[in-house]
This record gives sequence, structure tokens and C-alpha cells, in this order.
Amino acid sequence: MPFVVAALVLLGAVTLLNLALTLAVIRRLKAQSEASFASAPNLAPAPGPSADVQVGTVVPAFSVRDLSDGEVKNTPQNGTTLFAFFSVDCRACWMNLDRFLAYARSCGLPPEQMVSVVVGDASRKQDQIREIASVSRVVSEPTGGTVSSAFGVHVYPVYALVDTEGVLVHLSGFAELPQTVGV
Repeated sequence: MPFVVAALVLLGAVTLLNLALTLAVIRRLKAQSEASFASAPNLAPAPGPSADVQVGTVVPAFSVRDLSDGEVKNTPQNGTTLFAFFSVDCRACWMNLDRFLAYARSCGLPPEQMVSVVVGDASRKQDQIREIASVSRVVSEPTGGTVSSAFGVHVYPVYALVDTEGVLVHLSGFAELPQTVGV
């Protein structure tokens, strides 16, 4: 009988030691993850403006086709339009995708008044592009493409509201989606 009690005490001590070590490993992994996130490139906005076009000015003329072969122009015909710019190499863009999708579903704009521009090799983000296409029109273009050049985008993600005259009425960068807008 004393051997059974000793075995149970030993088993309890080993279990508590295992729990303490597991908690220490979890704490260390969390600290490493936070440090890695804070120092990783493309996760924090660069200083300065995120695009060259200034609020209140007309976006330079462009006309491109979206993935559904619809025309996208600098002068939207359906009303104020949200342009969202994502780079395939921007980790912050994809880490915040769920937030953007929720915003797109609740902002008051129909999908035809939302254009998501994916810059870079879109074949690397096909699943994410399908998700984006469920809430907006999607334009895929290489770095320095027509739409991102018209806006002068050089930091991602960027969100821009353009009225029917092609005037930029709102511009925001990293994790700053515009306030809900009406149709």
C-alpha cells in the first residue's frame, strides 16, 4: 500500500511539473510571436502618405477590366465607390482580410460600388481573391499597374473613396477603413 501512495504522489508531482513547463512554453511562444509581429516588414504603415493623389483632387484617368470583364474607370458611374488596394506581398493586407470583408458587407455600398485592386501575382492568393470577389469587383494587376499608378499607391493596404466625378473624397491607410458610407 505505501508503494501505491508513493506512486500517486510521484505521478501528481510529474503532472504539475508538466503543466508548469507547458505554461512556460506557451508564454514564451506568445512573446516571440508578438516580437516577430512587431518587427516584421509590411505590417506597419510607412511614414507619410499612402498614395500620391490628395483628397479633393481628381484621380487621373484610367480604364481597366475587372476579373468579371466589367469596366472600371476613375469616374464611377454608380455613385461613390470604394477602392481597396492589396498587395500579394503585404502580410497586413491578408491578416486584416476578415475585417475588410466584414466592413464591405456592412458599409452600405453594393458590390458594384466597391473595387478591390490586388497588386502582384494573384495566383498566389486565389482563395483570398475569391473571398474578396464575394463582396466587391476585383482588379488584378502587376506592381505599377494602371489603377495603383493612377492613385500613386505605394503602401498597402490603402482605402480610397471616389465620387462620380472622379474626385478622391477619402483616403486612408493601414487598418483605417473609412466610416460607413451611404449609397
